[in-house]
Amino acid sequence: MPDFLRIVDGQVVYPYDLDELRKTISLRENPDARDLARFSVFHVHTVQKPADEFGKAWVKDETPTLERGLWRLSWAQRDMTAEELATVRADMAVSRMQLTIALASMEIITPAEAEGWVGGTSLPLVAVTAINASPLSDVEKMGARIKALGAQNVHRNNPLTKMIQTAASLTEEQVDQLFINAAQID
Repeated sequence: MPDFLRIVDGQVVYPYDLDELRKTISLRENPDARDLARFSVFHVHTVQKPADEFGKAWVKDETPTLERGLWRLSWAQRDMTAEELATVRADMAVSRMQLTIALASMEIITPAEAEGWVGGTSLPLVAVTAINASPLSDVEKMGARIKALGAQNVHRNNPLTKMIQTAASLTEEQVDQLFINAAQID
């Protein structure tokens, strides 16, 4: 659906509904730009949303600007709120294979540990250390080890991820980057 604005007494009225103009004048169903310009009504071109960047949000500007003879509605970037970032993190998941390759490439685990974990035969020392240092009962620790060995996908907010983060002294941003890098691995 087309987007319009109207200039009234030197002020931009946006968004503008052509039905408002039709209340006062007779206007064709699909008026062209010249017809609209006679009433200071102009089509607004929305600029394509830029590529997403982790931790940043794009919001449309509230008021279009006149650029090279066209009214354009652009985008402004802002930092995500803590709630938005938590939602994005909750949706982050990668395969165990992707995670092990990314962890090995960051030298958090060795290549041999990566191969053992992706094969489901052993956990890397950082995962074992993290699980053993947790306040879980022995049965819960066994369950955590089995889940870590058998899980096909690993979520960013998984308790084991948090344990590994702590054991490897990783920041939230480093864990975010780990998952971003892992997601790009085929």
